[in-house]
Amino acid sequence: MIIKSLSRKTPSFGQLAEYMSSEKADARYDIHHHVYAQNPVDIATEFSFNSQNLSHRKNGNYLYHEIISVVTTEATCSHTEIKETLHDIAQRYIQQRSPNNMVYGCLHEDHAHNLHYHLMISANERGEHKRLRLTKAKFDRVKKDLEQHVLSHYPELKQTALMNKAEQGEKLSVKAGELKRRSGKMPKRDEVKETLQAAMSQTNTLENFYFFLEERGYQFYTRGKHYGVEVLHEDGKIKKYRFATLGLHEDFEAFTDKLSEQLGQAEQSKVNEQVDSKQETVAEQSLDPEIDSKETGDDMKLRDVFGIHETQKDKKKEQKAKQSSKEQIENSTKQTQSQMKAEMQASEQRTAKKTAKEVQAEFERVTEKQKTAQKYSDKDQQKQ
Repeated sequence: MIIKSLSRKTPSFGQLAEYMSSEKADARYDIHHHVYAQNPVDIATEFSFNSQNLSHRKNGNYLYHEIISVVTTEATCSHTEIKETLHDIAQRYIQQRSPNNMVYGCLHEDHAHNLHYHLMISANERGEHKRLRLTKAKFDRVKKDLEQHVLSHYPELKQTALMNKAEQGEKLSVKAGELKRRSGKMPKRDEVKETLQAAMSQTNTLENFYFFLEERGYQFYTRGKHYGVEVLHEDGKIKKYRFATLGLHEDFEAFTDKLSEQLGQAEQSKVNEQVDSKQETVAEQSLDPEIDSKETGDDMKLRDVFGIHETQKDKKKEQKAKQSSKEQIENSTKQTQSQMKAEMQASEQRTAKKTAKEVQAEFERVTEKQKTAQKYSDKDQQKQ
């Protein structure tokens, strides 16, 4: 079964309604969901009238043209039964995808190997101003649920699972796959996988799980919805491995779910926060090259959680003490510089005052000499 969705940013209701209701359609299986008109022209008018409620938005959608197709070559039921079944499937799809929107549907049988429905779906629910936005994740969920329903309830259609393909486990590159086929082993990749499996089987808390990996030179990280580890190998190369690539994504989620159940409902949010808080810190964290990443099993004992926490606290205190000492030295230096500057300014002022006094005294002496000289000059003139 195939489901396609095409959005239209122009209100081309008339053109699509005319195409859907052409001679290719079997009118007995038409669908009118929240649509009361019967002929294509009136249906297009009704859709257009409803679209006038939409607020104008650049590149906004006015309608969706969607197709549901089933292959008929392997079906074990009659052609009429396939049509009736497809009609039921389309009705179910509408209820899941847009139960309150206007939908006009026509069944086409113009291909020899399949039957398919054309659906014209309004962008907004009938009479509403806002466009109905369906996220990609929700739309994928609707399609997958519908396919699963068809596979389980209509086995006579003999449809192939396309949207619900089982996710493959471990994924190998072409080079890695060739190496495994040729030698029968893949030391680095298998070692990482075995270590992660051992960590999940031998620990019962997330703290111990992280410490188990760290003692072997592994750094756990998350990126979006993906989990992974960064590993330093014996050749000095650092490589990242995603759990999904190793086929361990579901195993790790089952592991965390099990821990959540053990902790109880009250502690579940705490576990989730711990998982999310382990973000990738490649630039800030470094791996110890002296750690032997081959040590596994009971040979490597877990460090005491509280002891590690105390060590971390001591390191933080030491860092704070160093920072405080550095600040004291800087403050002392600034204070000394300020005192020296003040003393220099005071010395300059004293020098300036002293110089001014000397100039004043010299001026007074010169003035006194001039007065004396003038006095004697006047006496000499009188004598003459």
